Amino acid sequence: MALVFSSVYALGRSLGYSPRLSLFGAVIFAYTPAVSFQITSCENDLMVGALYLFCLALIVYFHRQAPNIEKRGNHLFLLAMAALFGVGTKPVMSFILPGLIFYYFISGRDGNVSGVRGPSWRDIVTRRPATTSFVLLSGVLMGSYWYLRNWVVFANPFHPVDVSLFGHLIFGTGHSMEFYGYTQQGHFSLAGLWGNLSNLFLDMIFDQRIMSAESEGVTNWGWFSFVCGVPALVFTLSRRRGMGMLSACFIISLLTLFSFVLPDEWCMRFTLWFPALFALAFVDLFLSLAKSCWRIPTAIMAGFCLLLNFCVVLNAGMFTVGDFRSLLQTPWFERSVTAFDSEGHFRNILQDGTLTRTLGRLPKTEPFAYWVSDNTFIYPLYGPDFSRKPVYVQLEPPEWTYFIKEMENKNLGSLFTWNLDQNRMNVVKWVVRTGKLEEVNDHLFLLR
Repeated sequence: MALVFSSVYALGRSLGYSPRLSLFGAVIFAYTPAVSFQITSCENDLMVGALYLFCLALIVYFHRQAPNIEKRGNHLFLLAMAALFGVGTKPVMSFILPGLIFYYFISGRDGNVSGVRGPSWRDIVTRRPATTSFVLLSGVLMGSYWYLRNWVVFANPFHPVDVSLFGHLIFGTGHSMEFYGYTQQGHFSLAGLWGNLSNLFLDMIFDQRIMSAESEGVTNWGWFSFVCGVPALVFTLSRRRGMGMLSACFIISLLTLFSFVLPDEWCMRFTLWFPALFALAFVDLFLSLAKSCWRIPTAIMAGFCLLLNFCVVLNAGMFTVGDFRSLLQTPWFERSVTAFDSEGHFRNILQDGTLTRTLGRLPKTEPFAYWVSDNTFIYPLYGPDFSRKPVYVQLEPPEWTYFIKEMENKNLGSLFTWNLDQNRMNVVKWVVRTGKLEEVNDHLFLLR
């Protein structure tokens, strides 16, 4: 979050805005629901967005402020490190890099389309080859670590996603959608681009579903982006050429992203960096209204939209008023928000007592193995006081029965399962028939 905030602030300063207005732009972006939700989640999309904006801030800065080779060289090294680290964080970074590359080579100082002024990257590389090699090698090592690890462990650097090229499987098993519930396109597709654009403008832009860190079926860009940001961008484009080049950078990155990812319900979480354009455009609009009677009404409207953005992340439709009352009436040491999930993930489980009775058969101090279909189901296993010790085991292809070895090696005497698909249920039942597991009920099995 600190990198996101400081990058948007640096963008504002590099574009010529005052420290106060640049800070205002960073605050606006921080109030974007997608950003706020990701801060409280374990998703890595915010990190990718932060590195994208950091790279853009570096490019804008050294186009305008670093004409000599020493300064430009230092920033170019930082740029390479950040970009490679972003690719190492998530392959999505490589899909949005074309916008940054476009902006680097097209945008000159003061936003003119006159090429990059000052020493070029070729000058820097030829004059400082040792430093260049060291920095690039360091960036490659940082960016490739996780891919190499997956390649060694799973024989697929992009695990658990399958990678195909022109219909031919390159990495993976070809069954990632069947066994893991998701996959990714990973290659350029005009059909994918059209599908993502259609979903964006015909459905997701209306934000009609529950907002969350996954941005399922919504943009998660919030009221401010559409009520204030879009009009501000249209206004700014008509008066500032440099903003046009910046907008082109964002749009190219968005289009290339949409060309490489599946048009599914979760792809908008990859775009949480885009509302930064709306925040900067509004700052530019607000600056132009310095002596206008519309300045105060515009500020009021912006404040109201930011308030709505803030309110939506407090609840996100997950809990009802009755849920909050129940929480207040429950002793604090026994509170568990999962017990009041309005989507029904846990409400029925706890009402009929299945989960409570099953976990009640396990000693609180004894670690136990588990496999559940969704991360959301993990939290109740710890208990409200986090006294239980669930340990994840792999119930995955192709070594379906490897989880038995894991349980033996980790001294786990019991296995808890929830909402298994038919393939995994068949595997567990088969192990029961072999005599290695004893079935207590549909969710609890003991290791013999």
